[in-house]
Amino acid sequence: MSKEVCACIGKIADDVSQEKFSTEYLNCFSKSLMAHSKEVQKHYSISNEADMNALGELMGFEMVKICPTSLLRGTEVMGQKNTSSSKVSKPKTVNLVTVGKTAPYDYMKVTDVFNDDYTTIVQIEFYSTNPINGTLHAPGGQYPYVLSDKFGNRFALKYQEGWRGPEAQGFGSISIPAYTERIIKLHFAKISNVENVYSLTEVGCAEAGGNCWNFYDIKVRKR
Repeated sequence: MSKEVCACIGKIADDVSQEKFSTEYLNCFSKSLMAHSKEVQKHYSISNEADMNALGELMGFEMVKICPTSLLRGTEVMGQKNTSSSKVSKPKTVNLVTVGKTAPYDYMKVTDVFNDDYTTIVQIEFYSTNPINGTLHAPGGQYPYVLSDKFGNRFALKYQEGWRGPEAQGFGSISIPAYTERIIKLHFAKISNVENVYSLTEVGCAEAGGNCWNFYDIKVRKR
């Protein structure tokens, strides 16, 4: 990877750490990664520039694999310093969210639900004093997440950001070390009004008697 491309990637990290996002540098990174990193394209099933742009934050996590740290100019990588810090710079929430009933796990919580131009995004935060072992199932997998509204409509999972599993698009099983924060974003088919969201569930998991990461009675209030 060239020095110019790595400098471009470093600039993206700066922008994100300041809650900015530069289209110019995003396009630069997208084109460069498309041209120079066939392995990353294969891992995330990326076939065109639109797919790359949709990955958003995943780009930041890949930059440390592609560029020498010295070429990133000491910037923060998607909220994580180039040192081994486990703290994540938490993104500012778009809406206010409360959850009435959840799976019996205190290491994860829904922190935001909001829309972008094409999807409804559910943001989940993980943190525990013990290691967390878990699986995020891909759309079409064994127990994929589905988002439901209060009228019984269901909205399919499209893709995710932040979960760095071994399968295509970062899905699969991982272990999150103790005292480490992890923030993921699940992108679903778009709900016109996020205030109608009711539940986030793994399809078929409860019926199979699995340890399900399910959330019910979700209430979203727009700021």
